[in-house]
Amino acid sequence: MTATLPFASTAAVPDDIALIEAERGIAVTYGELENRVGEAASAIRRTCGSDAIVACEPSRTVADVVWYLGAMASGNAVLLVDPNASPVRKEQLYARFRPRLRPAGPASAGPAVAGQAQLIASGATPAPHPELALLLSTSGSTASPKLVRLSKDAVTSNAVAIADALAIEPTERAVANLPLTSAYGLSILHSHLAAGATTVLVGRSIAERGFWECVREFRCSSIPGVPAMYQALVRLRLLDRLGPVRTLTQAGGRLDDATASELRAHARSSGRQVVVMYGLTEATARVTVLPPSEFEGRPGSVGRPIQGKLWIAPDNDPIPDGSIPDGSLPDGTEGLGEIGYEGRNVMLGYATKAEDIAAPDELGARLMTGDIGRLDSDGYLYVAGRRSRYAKVDGNRLNLDEVETAVARFGAIRAVEIDGTVALACARDDIDPGLVGEVMADLFGLPRRSWLMREVEAIPLTGNGKVDYAALTRAVSA
Repeated sequence: MTATLPFASTAAVPDDIALIEAERGIAVTYGELENRVGEAASAIRRTCGSDAIVACEPSRTVADVVWYLGAMASGNAVLLVDPNASPVRKEQLYARFRPRLRPAGPASAGPAVAGQAQLIASGATPAPHPELALLLSTSGSTASPKLVRLSKDAVTSNAVAIADALAIEPTERAVANLPLTSAYGLSILHSHLAAGATTVLVGRSIAERGFWECVREFRCSSIPGVPAMYQALVRLRLLDRLGPVRTLTQAGGRLDDATASELRAHARSSGRQVVVMYGLTEATARVTVLPPSEFEGRPGSVGRPIQGKLWIAPDNDPIPDGSIPDGSLPDGTEGLGEIGYEGRNVMLGYATKAEDIAAPDELGARLMTGDIGRLDSDGYLYVAGRRSRYAKVDGNRLNLDEVETAVARFGAIRAVEIDGTVALACARDDIDPGLVGEVMADLFGLPRRSWLMREVEAIPLTGNGKVDYAALTRAVSA
């Protein structure tokens, strides 16, 4: 292979399968993919040159992956936009960041050649910084778009580090069931290209029979997921459908204790591996990996760095007037504080307007993550929650993530703050408030007046499968 195919190892075998589009049964070898990506890159350069912004709305199809990789190979910076986002959201992004080339509309959300895309002429848009390769929306971006600016070195080095940390072999076949516009979902594609392995593009939900038929038919060896997916696998008793799958990878938030316990039991009985990871869009994708051999012995840990280094900044006093409840993190850990990270995969900075795409590196490879946690004496990280997920209730600081963990035994309950009160939201009406109240009083010292329960039709999720706390707050406040 040559450098024409982004992220692919030069040792990749041209006749090996790079991509499979499961629903249509299309398989593309590395040699074919390199040719198609080269053609797309040439077409993009003919249409809009280089040193500009090219927008993609990639669904999980071969044509869309070719278009995305071609845009990456064309010398332009790529803006990824969720194809399922509302038209208003898309137009807001396009109006603010003014890409020179963008999809023409819903019917051509991921065109395979530049001739199918609409050219957006905007001479006022600055040329991107020379190192800028990728623009991703942060998981918390809502009304005011904020993009993460990632360099080619950041994305490429992290793809290689993930492939090494997970020991991905060319024979591996990973299910790509997560959005390609999320850092986690995109890193599945990148890391398997870096290993010369196969990515199986599946557009179905795990609740659909067709999803599992694809897993069996194409002999998928690994499945990635966020906590909500694994909770669903356990709740729907789908772990026995995994078939050829040997590895389950998890990121995108902390697993609740009950689900983690179920996965440990499944790993023991089935011989499958569970790999827990911690990642940030601001650090390209994945920062730490917990080896499968440590999943049993280090409950709650997300592992050690796969590149770069971590530190804890307790001097920031992230939790004044309170602390995480005893027992939530292992004994013998260092002090609690904000997690800092340094590595090649750290972003250049944020972009909130078109002019920001020309900005230089603002962070120098060092990032304060906004997450709270501890490191144990062996350097394993334990994440307690987001700094923004602390509420002031009855004069005390309360970790809402810890509240969720404590009440998870009763069902899928999510916690938000409304006017100094903890609101517990659930999608079922058979949860006993009395039992919940005992936990709230015993563990957190909260009287009944300081918390309430609200039933919602469903817990809202973002496109990346994470809980949409902003939407949940609006729902329980209505």
